[in-house]
Amino acid sequence: MRFTIISADIGHRTSGQSRFAVNLARGLRSAGSEVTVVAAQILPNACSTLAEAGVRTRTLGEVTTTTLAKARLMSRFSRVGEELAELAKQETRTDWFVALSDSAVSASVALGRENSIYISNGDLALMFLSPSFYATSGAGRWLLSRDAASIILRNAKHAAEFRLRLANSEFCRNFMSYLYNLPFQGVIYPPVDTDAFKSTGEPRQASVVALARNRNEPGFPLLEKLAKVANLTVIGGAKIGGARNLGEVEDSVLIHELSRAYVTACPGISEFFGYLAAESLACGTPVVAFDACGPAELVKRGNAGWLAAGDSEFLSLVHSAALTPPSPELQSAARESAAELSLRASADRLMYLVARAGSNKG
Repeated sequence: MRFTIISADIGHRTSGQSRFAVNLARGLRSAGSEVTVVAAQILPNACSTLAEAGVRTRTLGEVTTTTLAKARLMSRFSRVGEELAELAKQETRTDWFVALSDSAVSASVALGRENSIYISNGDLALMFLSPSFYATSGAGRWLLSRDAASIILRNAKHAAEFRLRLANSEFCRNFMSYLYNLPFQGVIYPPVDTDAFKSTGEPRQASVVALARNRNEPGFPLLEKLAKVANLTVIGGAKIGGARNLGEVEDSVLIHELSRAYVTACPGISEFFGYLAAESLACGTPVVAFDACGPAELVKRGNAGWLAAGDSEFLSLVHSAALTPPSPELQSAARESAAELSLRASADRLMYLVARAGSNKG
C-alpha cells in the first residue's frame, strides 16, 4: 500500500506533531508500505531519519519555524494545505493521503474525498484560547486570537471533506467530534520508537524529568514549585531556578534521562496526547499527570503512574514518587503500557482502519 503523509513543518525536537509524522512514516515503512512525506519545511535531522527508513520527502521549501511563519500557517487566509495537496498529487502516486497537521487540514480542497484521511492532534486554533498564549504575544497574536472562531469553523468545513477522520487519543476523538460536529471514526496513537525508547539499565537516581519549552508553558508555575522540593531536570528550552536545565536534547540524551529518573512530571493539562508521558512509559518510568486529557488516558491504560485532581496533590504525588525508585513491577507495567504505542502497532492500526473504510463505501 502507498501512503502520502502531509504535514506543515517537520523536525523540531519538541514538537509532538513532528514526531508523529516521522514515526508514523517509519512504522508504515516497517509494515511494507511505500511512504512519501510532503511538508512545507522538513528540517535536516528529520530528512536524515526519514531517508534512513526509505521514506521519500518533498517540500514547498518554505521557512515555517519563525514566529511570523507559524502565525501565517494558522491564519484563516493560509493556503498551505491546498499547496501541499497540489504538490503531493503532482509528485507522488498514492493509495491514501494522510493529512497529519491541523494547519494543513485545508488539503481536502485539492485532495478529494475518496482516498483522504485527516488525523487530528486537536485544532491549533484552540491555543488562541489559552492564557499562556496571550502571555507570549504582541499585537499579531492578539489579532489572530480574535479570529479563532473563524479558523475553527473553516477547519471543520475542510475536515468534513475527508473520507476518514481520526484522532491522536480517545479524548481528542470525542473533543473534536464535539467541536466540529462531525464523527471522528477512530484513534491512532502517535507512535513511540519503543526499540530506542527503553530502559538503558542504568541505576536509577532520585530525579524528576519534565518538559518546558518556555516560561509560558502550561504547568510552568508548578515546575517552579517542584524545583524547590525535588531534583528536577527540565528539557525543552525553558530555564527554571533550582532545576537542571538541559535545553533541547537529542533522543539519546532524553532516553538516558528518562531511564535513570524515578518519575516523569507532566503538569500541562491541555495535552491531547502527551509524547513525553508516552516516551517515559516506554523507558519504564512512571508518570504523574492530572486526571484529565491525553496523559491521563496513557497512565490509566497501563496503571503506570499517578493522577492528580489538583495542584497540591500533583506536587505531593511527584514529591512522594521522587523519594523511592519505582518498583520492578511498576517499571514493567509502564513498559508494557507502551506496547500499543510502537511504530508497528500504530501503522497496523492505521491500515486496519483504512481497510475497514475501503470495505464500507457508504
